[in-house]
Formats: sequence, C-alpha cells, structure tokens
Amino acid sequence: MRYVLSRLREPSSWAALAAIIAAGADAAATRDPQAIGVCVAAVLGLVLPERQGARHA
Repeated sequence: MRYVLSRLREPSSWAALAAIIAAGADAAATRDPQAIGVCVAAVLGLVLPERQGARHA
C-alpha cells in the first residue's frame, strides 16, 4: 500500500493513468496495435518509479 501511495505523489503516475484510460478505450474499440503499445508503455510508466535526480527537458 505504501508503494501505491508513493507512486500517486509523482506527476508521471497521473499522466500514465490518463494514457491508460485514453489508449485503453481506443485499443478496446479498434484493436489498433499502436494503441495497445501505448497502453503497455503507460502501464510501465505507472509501475516504474521516476529516477532520482533525472533532468527534465
């Protein structure tokens, strides 16, 4: 539970959730391989923590 709460404090988690919802709806409706790939990438973005000290462009 602590891991989930710590992930929800990171902005990338919220962006990943939005991508999962949007691409998931598209993938479910069209079975588009690109939308499925976006879903997979978004799930990885949700599960993996941000690197400490990473520079943002």
